[in-house]
Amino acid sequence: MGEKDNKTLEYFKDSRRFADLINARFFKGKEVVKPENLQDADKELIYPWTQNGEKVLRDNVMKWMGNTLLAIFVTEHQSKVDYHMVFRIMLGESLAYQRQWNKKKKEHRKQGDLKTGSELLSGMKKEEKFCPVLSLVVYYGKEPYDGATNLREMLEWTEETNELAKYIPDYQINVFDYHNQKNFGEFHTELQLLFEFLRYASDKDALKKLLADRKKDYYNVDNETYQMIAMLTNSKELLEYSEEHENEEGKDMCQAIKEMIEDGRAEGIAEGIAQDKINVAKNLLDILSDEVIAEKVGLDIEVVRELRK
Repeated sequence: MGEKDNKTLEYFKDSRRFADLINARFFKGKEVVKPENLQDADKELIYPWTQNGEKVLRDNVMKWMGNTLLAIFVTEHQSKVDYHMVFRIMLGESLAYQRQWNKKKKEHRKQGDLKTGSELLSGMKKEEKFCPVLSLVVYYGKEPYDGATNLREMLEWTEETNELAKYIPDYQINVFDYHNQKNFGEFHTELQLLFEFLRYASDKDALKKLLADRKKDYYNVDNETYQMIAMLTNSKELLEYSEEHENEEGKDMCQAIKEMIEDGRAEGIAEGIAQDKINVAKNLLDILSDEVIAEKVGLDIEVVRELRK
């Protein structure tokens, strides 16, 4: 895992931000999950059918506590689309439930309180329930998420097998993609500033308007969020500004952008994102046509053709 990934996971591990993310995605911004009711949970899950103890490592995991354990939240953070994410989430959640079942089975074995054949076979009693495990893919790539979000999308159907589709459970995964977020007011922490900035970062005019409209909010943004914005937008200008003012109490992001504009570098952030697109396009030249690359990456067809020369 690279330094960028580590910093991202550490940023979102903060209980205030974690709760804000969960509330915005699942409770429409209502502050149902409180930061003080979240506890760190084990990120590792072990494959039960392997002899050498192979593990699945999840990004961030929190237990939501009330009078008892209410739910387990898992977040997987992606700067690029993982096209087999549906399988990853299915596996992770299945192993999480398997862990709960193993714990129950061991306790029953210790107590010796399973009596019927079905109870002994199951390792549990009929009336027992399990704690919900809810996973969220947090995607902050430059282009909208275009991967499958349910199992049926991953399966190949033919004329002969179409009739079987209704018998296949439509396993759905949850994805947060700021490109599709309609109401950033559902966030109540600095995540609102982060995701809103990312949403408009590739559009110089829209970004200028955002900063003009919300100058008060972006004034003295906390250092961690500033660093996340600079890192996720690949903005050397913002990072350099941060280094130049590292001994100051706060960093005025609007001032940093203003200086970029006045110095004729207003395109700095947008250019950083454009360079990321170009790098992706270069890696696809040997396997895809110019037209497909332009559509997938979001570049003008002439730019792609120029890269191929």
